[in-house]
Amino acid sequence: MSALAKWHLQEGHQISGCDSADSRSVQHLRSLGIPVHCGHDPNHLTEKMTLIKNRAVPTDEPEAQYAKKLGIVVKHRIELLGDLFKRLNAIGITGSHGKSTTTGMISTIFCQLGLDPSVLVGAELQNIGGNMRFGQGNTLVAEVDESDPGFSLLNSHLAVLTNLENDHVADGFSERRTYHATFDDLLAATQEFASRAKKVLFCADWPLLNSLFNQNNAAVTYGTAPDATYRISELKLLPKSSKFNLSLPDGNIQQVCLSIPGQHNVLNAAAALGVAHLSGLDISASANALR
Repeated sequence: MSALAKWHLQEGHQISGCDSADSRSVQHLRSLGIPVHCGHDPNHLTEKMTLIKNRAVPTDEPEAQYAKKLGIVVKHRIELLGDLFKRLNAIGITGSHGKSTTTGMISTIFCQLGLDPSVLVGAELQNIGGNMRFGQGNTLVAEVDESDPGFSLLNSHLAVLTNLENDHVADGFSERRTYHATFDDLLAATQEFASRAKKVLFCADWPLLNSLFNQNNAAVTYGTAPDATYRISELKLLPKSSKFNLSLPDGNIQQVCLSIPGQHNVLNAAAALGVAHLSGLDISASANALR
């Protein structure tokens, strides 16, 4: 929410908001000139506003009810993100794990190679100075929260799926109104999200993703699997770093060195380099950006 608030402030909109309590994020928004109230109150609204809410805010909350009474436009956070996806070449990164890290890696590559991307991410990234970057290029690198059922309606230029597990599923608990009702609903939403993308890149090391997308002609893969389009080999996992070779679709092999440990981060880096290659960027320069 704070990233979208900062984005639309950059575009020249008047922004205000509220949150349940004070926080560092709230204080930062105030420092930018965005008035943020603590607590919800119908008096925050006027007829000239558009109300943006996340799914954690119930529809019977007084401020949301007053918005309906005023007849003003009410959108979920994911719908506002969807508006940006329609305007820009959006790279949407989703999955149960690794979304923020992979988004950070992709944004690092694109920034260092001079593409001047916009970035929206659910974490604080040092290289962009927070959770949002307002770029002048036509590329948007965005973390997509798969817990919100509305993510299925995003139209990505390139969809990246890191993995998928039985997470963010209500399974009969109606109070978890922000989640998918069942695991099958999450699977269906993931398939819909991928079907709306011009290109799909997913991790071949996850059998569930293979079963979901083996009929998707727009899909390519990454991972340690022998048939991965971007295949990891010669993997060396060290206490504070990682090294591996990445085989490319054209037969070339790129050596990659990371200053972070863990096979999970090797997979995240392979995804980021796959995005760079699919976007026409120099793979050697992209690997150096991650180094």
